[in-house]
Amino acid sequence: MNSQISSKFRHVHVVAASVKFNNKIMGTYEEDRTHQFLMGLNDDLYSTLQSQILTLDPWPPLDKIFNMTQQEENHKKIMMARDTEAKQPWFSQHESNPE
Repeated sequence: MNSQISSKFRHVHVVAASVKFNNKIMGTYEEDRTHQFLMGLNDDLYSTLQSQILTLDPWPPLDKIFNMTQQEENHKKIMMARDTEAKQPWFSQHESNPE
């Protein structure tokens, strides 16, 4: 009876060690993918976001980083459109809409 308990304990220990090892491998894989994604971004446009994410501990999941990147891209598009509108002369903005 004692040997059965000992055998089951060893089995549980081996399974737990395997799960821990598997989680570590998956974590490393996720970190590699995150790093590749961040380094693939255009530095001129995303260097601030890259730095902010790389300073987080732990890093957010890759899908959250992707969403953060999309939000930043949308924000930049809105700001560029606003800047473009502001640079147009006043009369050209109002000529196309006669009242």
